[in-house]
Amino acid sequence: MGEPGKIGGWLDASTKGISLFSLAIAAYAAWRALPLDQEVKRLSQVAEEQRQRTVELDNQLKQANAELQRAESERKLTLELYKEVQAVLALDRKDPRREDAVRVLVESLADDPFRWKLLQALAVGASSEDVQRKAGTTASFYRDEAVNAVAPATSTAPAESGQAYGSYNVDFFHCERGGEATRTAANAALSLRPAGSTARWRPRLLPDEINLQPGYRISGRLIRYNPDEADAAKRLAAALAKQGQPFQLMQIGYPTPRYLSVFFC
Repeated sequence: MGEPGKIGGWLDASTKGISLFSLAIAAYAAWRALPLDQEVKRLSQVAEEQRQRTVELDNQLKQANAELQRAESERKLTLELYKEVQAVLALDRKDPRREDAVRVLVESLADDPFRWKLLQALAVGASSEDVQRKAGTTASFYRDEAVNAVAPATSTAPAESGQAYGSYNVDFFHCERGGEATRTAANAALSLRPAGSTARWRPRLLPDEINLQPGYRISGRLIRYNPDEADAAKRLAAALAKQGQPFQLMQIGYPTPRYLSVFFC
């Protein structure tokens, strides 16, 4: 009866020994494999970073290509508009309707400075007095807009003086259809410019042709400003209200740094 017990104990001990040996081998294998696993992870990370850089470069190339195509398209369009203006002005038998159609195309499709220069050419060379007048007023408007885009605003007036708007460029637009009344009101507003301000304040005509376009269509009295210009716009509105001219405020997303536009319509 004793022999079977000894055999069973020996088998138990053998099984445990084999298990421990297998465990040791597995632990050793895992220890040896650890650096390899870390290297695989590192290489995977490098490959992913490389893939992301490749995607970014590809997107940049696509964007650059799109911009080149857009620039080429704009160049071709400008050339076509130039040819149209040249052709309509060279006609022996003048056609006011065609002149006006070309004027509208230039206003709608051309970019500055070509837009206002082509309009200026129509203002000088068109046979129709109405086309000359419309082209002349819109040419002046777009030329001033181009100047406004690059003119910095500076001032020696302290921003905390309660007249923070004095450090901003301000255009006081008077709508063409408002006539003398809106022009007089816009000129009167210039008196609010703080002493010491070197910012550019000026009255400007807003032609009906411009005000009919999307982005304008102004009626009443309005101040337009960027999100970070709210305080200056409110203070200027308060100063105008003291002149008896209440204004509404409108925040716009189109960036016009340190610039306020005031409309009398």
